[in-house]
Amino acid sequence: MPSDTDGRRFTRRRLLAAGSAAAAAGLAGCTLGRSSQVRCGSTGEGGGQTIRTLRATPGEEDAYLLIGVPASQVPDPLDALRVYDGADRLVHDIPVQDTADLNQWEPDGIGGDEVPFPVNLGEPPVHGDYRVEAVSDGTVVAEATLEFNCFVDAPR
Repeated sequence: MPSDTDGRRFTRRRLLAAGSAAAAAGLAGCTLGRSSQVRCGSTGEGGGQTIRTLRATPGEEDAYLLIGVPASQVPDPLDALRVYDGADRLVHDIPVQDTADLNQWEPDGIGGDEVPFPVNLGEPPVHGDYRVEAVSDGTVVAEATLEFNCFVDAPR
């Protein structure tokens, strides 16, 4: 029978045991994902009347950065929402005029007169800080900052 590099032999019993352990771990992961809940906490400042909502929010499996702007400013006068990470790198450049009509998401906690622009932060745990700029005709007209922490609750 073939053997691995440290001289131990692979046997059918070891192969079946490893396969069973991997299957059990996979099922446990699926169970954990379904019985767990994504939670987010965030704090921010700025934005004024242009960036009304800026917060981290949980989705079913991923966390999202939720940016809400007044419907009256979409698409005019706003051109873009630019999202920068804590190292001041541009990580998302959202073309407001091209995406406003496509946005069908209706998250909790956002005003009825706001258009939500979600940005996927990925699978929790995820944390960090972001700066969002609202841009009109190439000029920054509003800025807001956010610190957040998103995590998965342990199953009960």
